[in-house]
Amino acid sequence: MKSFFQNFNLARGIILASVLGSLGLGVLGYTQQSRVSELANAFEKRSDRKVAGGTYEENEVTKLAREIESLGRRLDQLGKAQRAEGFSEQEGLQLYAQKALDADGVDIGENDKTPSEAPVDRGNIIDKKIMIKPVPSDRTFPRSKISNLLYKLETDSRRIRVTHVKIALGGKPLPKLHEVPEENNWTFEAQITSRQRKSP
Repeated sequence: MKSFFQNFNLARGIILASVLGSLGLGVLGYTQQSRVSELANAFEKRSDRKVAGGTYEENEVTKLAREIESLGRRLDQLGKAQRAEGFSEQEGLQLYAQKALDADGVDIGENDKTPSEAPVDRGNIIDKKIMIKPVPSDRTFPRSKISNLLYKLETDSRRIRVTHVKIALGGKPLPKLHEVPEENNWTFEAQITSRQRKSP
């Protein structure tokens, strides 16, 4: 070692600096690795509940908020599906039809809504039906209102379908073959159907 410093030159200086630098980098690397491990452990604990305070870390609150938002959307979807499919009683189907009759752009008002049922698939499935007819039977409407009604009857539910439509000229006297019918001189009948599984 003594001879190393006695004959000290540039090459030996470089070797000495390299050794000291390597030792320094080793110590620095070790301390940084320890710091990284501490940060990783702290990050994993952010999603755990605080035992003492009984509160949540920020990361857990964000996670819960997202879960609640997701569950809220799911609940809204289930609610819409239930409203669209929830015609277990004939009265519900009649109220649905009346709502369409009273809708903006329709406003046809009260009409005869005759209920009926038809078994399907050996009686395991039932078609609940409502036949909608004007009261009195010779009452007339604009074609646009009739069209809006037919659209409204189907657009508000995926489980309701218009299964019968009859549109005819109304009023007296009826127009002759060469005459153009008036816009407001039409009558109609329409049937809606909701297919449901028979209640046990």
